[in-house]
Amino acid sequence: IFLRSTCLVSFVGNGILLLLLIHPNSRSLGNYQILLVSFAIADILISLFHVWYIPMFVLGEYGFIYYGYGSLFGRRFIARNANIIFSTTFYLPFFLIGLHFIYRYISLTRPHLLAHSAWRFFALCTAYALVYNTFFASLSAIVCNLGISDRFHRILADYEDRPLQETLNAAVVEYLDAQGQVNIPAIVIILSAGAVGGHSIVISLLSINKIVGSLNNRVLNITARRTHIQLFRALLLQFSIPFIFSFVPFAVISALPAAGVHLDITGDV
Repeated sequence: IFLRSTCLVSFVGNGILLLLLIHPNSRSLGNYQILLVSFAIADILISLFHVWYIPMFVLGEYGFIYYGYGSLFGRRFIARNANIIFSTTFYLPFFLIGLHFIYRYISLTRPHLLAHSAWRFFALCTAYALVYNTFFASLSAIVCNLGISDRFHRILADYEDRPLQETLNAAVVEYLDAQGQVNIPAIVIILSAGAVGGHSIVISLLSINKIVGSLNNRVLNITARRTHIQLFRALLLQFSIPFIFSFVPFAVISALPAAGVHLDITGDV
């Protein structure tokens, strides 16, 4: 119900946004329309994917397993690669919102750069996006190829409460192996994902601080100030929702097993 509700909200909200961007009055937004359209389309597609995928996280004592309820036994290409798609798109909203904040800051402090060299900004954004998403896809592919240990297969079987096949579309991150030794590859993967994904959040937080300072110190006409403030508030809302409902829960799920904390079924999502 939650996923369907969020998908409906995303579809309606972003659909209205796309319709508004078609209106002639939206031309005053200039090239910012490109980022707005990109975010709206990406958010709708991610929401639709989540409704089908149904992301599940199950905590073990020293690790966790994630998979899609709708793709666990699938044999088609999209089902076999669903975990990679999920991992790649998990941080994508934060990545796009970070670009929004950067654009808003530049448009507030150096609007002439966007007026004359907007293509350079979007070219850099495109290259940045390719590197960013390729990195996460590669990390996720490595995790998926590590396989599922016997103990996590039993944990998943108990959680699902149904017979499971030998081959499952699930990804396991184990901080300690069956002998109690530190699993270095898993540690490196989770730290790398956290660092690269988290840097988008850091960029957003730094941009928020810079934008607030610029709005307080810069002289603007009433119309321009009102527009900047309205767009800034909308961005804050877009940033807060995925941060609270996606990043924080995932950070908890990732960190607790590393600390040896086992929440049993309480930690399962």
